Amino acid sequence: GKNYLKFKLSADERILAFHRIYDAANGKGAAGQQAAREILGGYKSAGGKVGSEASRYVGEIVFNNVNSIMPKYAAIKLVGGNVDKLAASIQKKVAGIPAVDKAYEQVTATKDPIWCVAALYQMGYARELLAHELENPPAIAGASVEDVKKQLAPQVQQARAEAKKFYQFAVESISKFAVYNDWAGRSVS
Repeated sequence: GKNYLKFKLSADERILAFHRIYDAANGKGAAGQQAAREILGGYKSAGGKVGSEASRYVGEIVFNNVNSIMPKYAAIKLVGGNVDKLAASIQKKVAGIPAVDKAYEQVTATKDPIWCVAALYQMGYARELLAHELENPPAIAGASVEDVKKQLAPQVQQARAEAKKFYQFAVESISKFAVYNDWAGRSVS
């Protein structure tokens, strides 16, 4: 029960205590979700002014909460057949980027360096996925794949340049805050 939390804990102590529950539950099930809510609630009521360990846990939970957007974004594929279908599907893929950014900006708002690196990586990766789709367009009637690739080349370059910019932000954070984790490794490579 909640009895053991009756005595007054600081926001940091609450977050650390609930993170142990979150961890034990692997962030899943009723216990994991309840712990996540308590952590985010504690962070909000402290106005975001918590120590580095607490903000790391907040960053992790926000990242885990929003990260399901990435497989959804990856699943948006370009559609061939005719130029209108292709154009509409490109528009849909491009239009997905702001939603991805908005999701991961919730993570960067926590200001935790480790999870900021992960969020910046994912923002870059979304653009890389876009570039990859544009580089491998489906066949459409009335144009060779080579012609379509030539037409899309400037968009590919732009998406790659943007991806690189996010990866560079991530790498700058890595060196500034000495972040060494899986996301740091991916950003560097």
